[in-house]
Amino acid sequence: MSIVGAIYFLFFVAVKMDLLMTVRAAKSTWLLGIVPFVASFLVMSILLNLFYSPTNFPPLIASRLSISTTMAVTNFPVLTEALSELNLMATELGQLAMSSASFNDCIQFS
Repeated sequence: MSIVGAIYFLFFVAVKMDLLMTVRAAKSTWLLGIVPFVASFLVMSILLNLFYSPTNFPPLIASRLSISTTMAVTNFPVLTEALSELNLMATELGQLAMSSASFNDCIQFS
């Protein structure tokens, strides 16, 4: 049931979105999707390597990449809900945030 709810939520967000404005913003904001992802991924990886050494925490060796990726990704549904609640979805700032967050989510699932 939670998956059905998430699908309905994303459907309603897509109905409220201006697709042409989002695509236009996405052409110039792909860098805004990559730079925060890479920066937060690197910081999280460095912190995990500093504080969780392989000798002290052997099970964490395989999951360091997973933890770093999870912490680096902007959660698209949370961002869309915040923009929708503040009535910023149709503004230029909202479209900029939506396009960079959607690009960031494509990085996560690729």
